[in-house]
Amino acid sequence: MKYVLPFLLLLAACGADSVTELKGGDSIIFGQFFGFCMGEQCIEIFKLTKDGLYEDSNDTYPARDKFYEGKFTKLSDDKFRIAAGFETKIPSALLNQNERVIGQPDAGDWGGYYVEVNQNGKREFWIVDKNQLYLPDNLKPFAGELNDLIAKLSD
Repeated sequence: MKYVLPFLLLLAACGADSVTELKGGDSIIFGQFFGFCMGEQCIEIFKLTKDGLYEDSNDTYPARDKFYEGKFTKLSDDKFRIAAGFETKIPSALLNQNERVIGQPDAGDWGGYYVEVNQNGKREFWIVDKNQLYLPDNLKPFAGELNDLIAKLSD
């Protein structure tokens, strides 16, 4: 019985640095961008909420010093089903990053990812390199999953 309280405290601490199920006003904004590119596919930004998946129509290159301001339009339920649950794949390694820019996003025209987490009244964002050579090992699997999800949603 003396181990129950420490175990519960450990569980609470683990939940504090990870994204859980989206509720109410929570959202995840994510996507990719390429600087030297032409066409609609150069910037793909999505917003996931508990009620649906939305795509940005502004297609603005994300700034490194401010939150992305998009104009989001709701997508089909089929697309929502593809993205549902993605919030739980965001690793604590990203959430605990002190740096807003990770790697050298789009430095060699290989693009970057934008990831924003809005949960429980807290809002954070990161600009993440698409080139795995410039990512820490603990973020490489997430970058791969993010790339795969964006490809599926962009079909």
